[in-house]
Amino acid sequence: MTPQNGELKALEAEVLYTPAELRQGHLARLERLIPEILPDQLYTYQHIFNRITQFKPDNGGEKLLSGRDILRELGRLLTTASASAPLEAAENVLSLFDVARRCRVAPKTVKRWALDGLPLADWSGPEGRLGPGVRSAALQQFLDRRQQHHAKRGRRLEAAETEAIGARADILAAQSEPPGEMIRRLAAESGYSCSTVRRVLNRRRREAAPTRLPGGLDSERSEELIALYRKDVPVADLATKFNRSKATIYRLLHRALIDKILTTTINYIPNPAFARPDADKVCLGEEGLFAYPPEESPDKAKTPPNRSSGSWCAATCGWSSASRNATPDRWRRCSTW
Repeated sequence: MTPQNGELKALEAEVLYTPAELRQGHLARLERLIPEILPDQLYTYQHIFNRITQFKPDNGGEKLLSGRDILRELGRLLTTASASAPLEAAENVLSLFDVARRCRVAPKTVKRWALDGLPLADWSGPEGRLGPGVRSAALQQFLDRRQQHHAKRGRRLEAAETEAIGARADILAAQSEPPGEMIRRLAAESGYSCSTVRRVLNRRRREAAPTRLPGGLDSERSEELIALYRKDVPVADLATKFNRSKATIYRLLHRALIDKILTTTINYIPNPAFARPDADKVCLGEEGLFAYPPEESPDKAKTPPNRSSGSWCAATCGWSSASRNATPDRWRRCSTW
């Protein structure tokens, strides 16, 4: 994954392609800088570049970057770059699994925290490489900040804050801001979660919508609704006319049409075929219909396969083949079995 910001991409190239002896210093300063970045603040690219490399960037130094984006990209850069150039552990360093056990989370959660402000890096000590870990002081600083953030998010929204979020949403909507990006931006500015901001905007939208009357319609209104619907009046117009939502209109139509069908007695359904001279033949078919099923004919004896009827009858009845010409009626009856 590459940085989405062009300036941070240039910073990544500066750190990764620096000689090994200088890269250690860059990564050490990077690891110290991450806990100082506040997600809700804006920072110039020159400030970030100078804090890590101790130089000024060639261009784009005045561009403002959000702290949340900086934490995500710097956390990813620290994890990637320290894998090939581990930092030297000068103080107490907790391994990835020690942090997971202390915080009672999965190791994957700790890795996800690395993109949210936890300086997770590879370390090496006197006995060799220690693997990914975090300084205990940096971990405590991250947990304190996280607790403060959750405490702020957990409190109830005041009316003034709700109005401020709604007014800011109107401004962003007028600027054609995409809904998803607008919610993320409002969440970053207000300090609340995206779900909280989404609930505020949805409640505000419902309050601004016209009031929908509960319940169904009486028989006269139902007849009017069906008549308008059969005249191809759009459902949106029906919802406005009857002061209901579109889903309610569909439900009322379905219920009204079913009730109308169930209460209608059908005795006769005309068909043009009934008036034809040959209506019986057209409707009943060539053989017509019968009141009683036809009687089944009795089972007939079948000639065994691969045997002619004459030889089989002669063998069965004891007749000679010569008597066939003398008694043709007997052979005819036998052959019809």
